[in-house]
Amino acid sequence: MATYSSCGTDLEGQIKSAVEKDGKYKELIQKMIENAADNEDNRYRMSKNGLLMSKNRLYIPDSAELKALILNGIHKKPYSGH
Repeated sequence: MATYSSCGTDLEGQIKSAVEKDGKYKELIQKMIENAADNEDNRYRMSKNGLLMSKNRLYIPDSAELKALILNGIHKKPYSGH
């Protein structure tokens, strides 16, 4: 289960910027829109803030910098649970 952490930066803005560079992310959104009526399993949906969700988890664009930011930010928290 994903947990939201600001990681000391505008995470939502960085995700939205990374979307523009990730062709697969945009392709998934397009397929979701085209097949909305056939999307019986509800695997993908859009969040209220316009980000792609997969099985009720935030779908992170393919960006090494963004993934590192998220992992580093969450693992530095004292309550990370490791």
